[in-house]
Amino acid sequence: MNYLLQDVDSNSNRFADSFPIEIAEACDTRLENRGVFRDSYRRVVSLQAWRTRFFEESVSDGVSALFLEAQNDALLSVVLAHMSMWRPALQSLRSCIENVLNTCYYADHPVEFQLWEIGEHRSDFSELMSYFMRHPNMFTRAGFPDIVAHIRQEYATLSKAVHASSVSFHMTSGGNIVITDSDNAKYNQWNSRHRNTLLWLNFLLVTIYAEKIKGPRHSDIRSSISLAISDNHHSTIAENLNVHLFPIE
Repeated sequence: MNYLLQDVDSNSNRFADSFPIEIAEACDTRLENRGVFRDSYRRVVSLQAWRTRFFEESVSDGVSALFLEAQNDALLSVVLAHMSMWRPALQSLRSCIENVLNTCYYADHPVEFQLWEIGEHRSDFSELMSYFMRHPNMFTRAGFPDIVAHIRQEYATLSKAVHASSVSFHMTSGGNIVITDSDNAKYNQWNSRHRNTLLWLNFLLVTIYAEKIKGPRHSDIRSSISLAISDNHHSTIAENLNVHLFPIE
């Protein structure tokens, strides 16, 4: 047994020395081109604006803390992706969806939130989707996207990363343990998921809270939202919600 422990501990020491170097090298490689990092960071700023300019002013501290966790999930996804740890990055992105949806749900259900705080209430994803499909502000009009369907699709894709239910979402291959994966295709896939997830979460928030972010007093939050909702959607939002976003130059 002592020989086994010595061998395991020796391997442990080598691993402790090597994996920080591997992660640092992965970060250096990814950050050589700052474009993707810059754009993904901009998208996270939209959640920062929702939290500090809206939720902290309109909901309880406990519910606002859920949105802080969502923002942290989105930022952690960026960090992990730039460590070339793309599967955990996708897992964090799914958590971001859950925490944004829970924030909106519990903002409308203070009693259920009190139960959640003591471990007596839990809303699963299917229930949340049903709730937002029936939400009075989540209308369907010609030319207006089906936001719930888009979020459901992103969540289903990200769930494959959580459960490793598809080989394409495995990090390991060839019988080797993998900490970082420098495959550019995987990195680009993560970027697409991050872009789409933040787009549709912001779309959801704008649709639900449109009446509360209009006017010149809220131009700062709309400017930050514009970092996540691409210009080609701005006219649709303006025509249907009378919320005016700003083009990103």
